[in-house]
Amino acid sequence: ELPGEDGPDPAILVGDGLIYAALPLGLELEPFLEALHRLAGQAAPLEPAEQAVLADVGLPAELRVYVMRQCPHCPVTLKALLPLPFFNSAVKLTVIDAELFPEKAAADDIRSVPVVLLDGRFRWTGELKAAEVLAVMRDRDPATLTAESLAGMLADGRAGQVTDFMLERDVIFPAFVELLVHPKWPVRLGAMVVAEELAAANPPLALRLVAPLWERFEHLGTALQGDVV
Repeated sequence: ELPGEDGPDPAILVGDGLIYAALPLGLELEPFLEALHRLAGQAAPLEPAEQAVLADVGLPAELRVYVMRQCPHCPVTLKALLPLPFFNSAVKLTVIDAELFPEKAAADDIRSVPVVLLDGRFRWTGELKAAEVLAVMRDRDPATLTAESLAGMLADGRAGQVTDFMLERDVIFPAFVELLVHPKWPVRLGAMVVAEELAAANPPLALRLVAPLWERFEHLGTALQGDVV
């Protein structure tokens, strides 16, 4: 199911990393069937060069691919990208039919297809080279990770990695502050664990959390204010 503002939207979950919010009919059927074969371990491996780069992707990568059933170029893009979540669990790929979910397409300013979005920041339109997408995924700066990606790392039990990223760079990631005031308690708890580890390892760095949290403090509910304190 694909989360929506008014509840989850219908989608097909293939394995742990592929969400298919589209109807795999017509031209889209073949790449979808290939994904099912990969889930069953029956598809061919990636090219060695692509597999080597993908193995070096350590940061969470949120890919969204917008398609339409009548698009002749969309299956090519899908064939290039659908294998990725099966070779690296850090990659989460969501395929969205822009006609079936026009509100999501409008929110991402989709005016043609195929369009590929990485972390909501990097965008490819039209003909796509998978090697370029993989290179960007591998070389991203952890400081640019979104709050959603960081929350995913905490949910996966990778709080220590988030801590290490900030300690190594001596910086507080802007999105991390949003996790400390997140409306969901488990997300806040994971972020507080990271904050405590920062305070133990580098107190001056942890102190940089005070100013941005104080700016948000008066706008928070009582429960969140208590956690911030």
